[in-house]
Amino acid sequence: TCKSNYVMCKLKLKEYNEVVERCGEILAKAPHNTKAYFRRGTAHLEKGRELELAVADFEKCLSLEPENREAKGQLAAAGVSFLNMLAKSWFCFLPASAS
Repeated sequence: TCKSNYVMCKLKLKEYNEVVERCGEILAKAPHNTKAYFRRGTAHLEKGRELELAVADFEKCLSLEPENREAKGQLAAAGVSFLNMLAKSWFCFLPASAS
């Protein structure tokens, strides 16, 4: 519980790498800890570059706790972020319009 509270504080302070590392430690000892999956997924999502890892953590959280509304919301947010990233990448490949 103490480590979980520490992780929550670090998440609020936007220290996402610390959150990911500490959640990994928690999950190594308690692989069914849904709060650790949720918080690590949130950290991955907030970093913006690790959307696949965020999705995996939210899906794991939901597999353990299917009615978790927060995890469902964050999973949806990760999906939107992923689609936005794909859209930005797509525009890089469009030819410049002729003037």
